[in-house]
Amino acid sequence: MGREFDIKRLAKDLPGNVVFTKWEEPVEVNIHGIRAFVYAFGTIVFLAGRNRTVESFVKRMKKYVEGRVSEHWEEYAWIQSKKRPDEYVGKIEIDDTRIYVADEGIYAKDLPKKALKIVTFTLAQSAALARMEEYVDVISEHMDTVLERLRESRGLRGLLSIRQTNKMLIDALRARNALMNDLLILEIPDLVLESEEHEKLFRFVRSVFDVDERALAVEKKLDTVVDTANVVSDILLQDIFLVLELLVVLFFFIEVVALFAGLW
Repeated sequence: MGREFDIKRLAKDLPGNVVFTKWEEPVEVNIHGIRAFVYAFGTIVFLAGRNRTVESFVKRMKKYVEGRVSEHWEEYAWIQSKKRPDEYVGKIEIDDTRIYVADEGIYAKDLPKKALKIVTFTLAQSAALARMEEYVDVISEHMDTVLERLRESRGLRGLLSIRQTNKMLIDALRARNALMNDLLILEIPDLVLESEEHEKLFRFVRSVFDVDERALAVEKKLDTVVDTANVVSDILLQDIFLVLELLVVLFFFIEVVALFAGLW
């Protein structure tokens, strides 16, 4: 939904004694029988399909989002069955429960508490990454606009637009820095490192949503933004130097005119 929730306000309004302890630890809320896991980094995972109750809760939660609000939905099924699927990404066993990870969902008769936490957290990561993907596209378009402005206003006509172009550049770089901080959300949480099977489950579900590949693509786009920003900075410096050179010539001309006027 956004970069992060206003935790203090949210903790006061959610039912029960709500405490956000770690960034990867959600607060579980029961909404008319639907379990919802609220993560501090602006993402909610529901153990239910998308319905009116879920959408109503999402709508109410928007007021707690700090900064830009955007909705991204990920769906993944928990099939309560011991039956092995025809195709699956991986097979693991946690607390004597055999779990099959497939593209369409998790196959398991019961899902241990730790396993459920890992699955919901990975879904939250994927949804947060979808927001980042949209955001980095906005930044890239913003940088393209900056370049287009510079292309159309080169020379004397562009001198008055330096300040506005520089502001656009600063806005893009601020957004880029914020996005770099957001990428930390995609790191491996502590709960995954508790056992080899937990890490396997995390890796399997993560691979279903191509989280690593998508995160790498976002980082590459951010590198392109930085490269473009360096080019824009060089162009702006050239324009500033041009302004200074013109001022020097203008002052020299004024002094010459004043000199000749004095002689007459």
